[in-house]
Amino acid sequence: MRRKEDFDKIKNWVVYKLINPTGRIYVGQSDNFTKRLGDYGRLSCKNQKILFNSLSKYSLENHTIEILEEFVGNQVEANLREIYWIDFYKCNYSKYKEYNGMNLTDGGYGTSGYRFTEEDKEKMSKSHIGIKHSVEWVRKSADARKGMKMSDEARANMSKAGRGNPKINLRGEKNGMSKLTEKIILEIINRYNNGENIKELSIAFNISNSHLSCIISGTKWSQFFHLINKRSRSLKLTLEVVNEIKEKSKYNKRGIILKEYNISRSTYDRIINNKHLNKKLTV
Repeated sequence: MRRKEDFDKIKNWVVYKLINPTGRIYVGQSDNFTKRLGDYGRLSCKNQKILFNSLSKYSLENHTIEILEEFVGNQVEANLREIYWIDFYKCNYSKYKEYNGMNLTDGGYGTSGYRFTEEDKEKMSKSHIGIKHSVEWVRKSADARKGMKMSDEARANMSKAGRGNPKINLRGEKNGMSKLTEKIILEIINRYNNGENIKELSIAFNISNSHLSCIISGTKWSQFFHLINKRSRSLKLTLEVVNEIKEKSKYNKRGIILKEYNISRSTYDRIINNKHLNKKLTV
């Protein structure tokens, strides 16, 4: 990967054009044109599939070489000029098949305009198997995604791709990411129905309070939601329950707490704002 300082260096650049015996065009850029031609002569361009095949078939000597531009500038300027000439000759085969060019992208050291084949996708997939990223890499990757907003189109495409996919729609312990089993969930529900609260269950099963709240509210493991006994609104809230609700409000969304304790929004607001009358509480 090129560093930022590499892109800022001022160099002598050449933007060139190769034409093979059948008239197909390839446009490239280089800050060492002589070396680049040597690479082509040695067929050191396997990443450019069409050009590689052309050079293998006809050899470099049978290609016409033209210099389109020579200038002094940085990598960014060279990228822009290459992009301009590729568009001018419409030689990006991935985009303009009717012009029968030999470039695979729009130019500029990128993959813009390139359409990956199924073979390409399979190779990229296999190349990632077994790779274990360091903790530092994971942290930097997460930081880079902070603040990113996914477009509605991207969300729709992801939803469409996952529809009907058995690997994505696995529920419960069939999902490989799940650390809980149906047996544990049933035990949690049974103990909750017998009066144990979220805090006690969290300690007993070593599960976060928020995760347990999602189970009780039916947000997660919803297939067992019908087994959970709802707290009746006719029952008076104890001081212990009120304090428990206040504590949970620090790290849980209001909707989850309303479902878990089967209380109204107004009751919740009065508890949080310390306006719940003590005479309504039983100690």
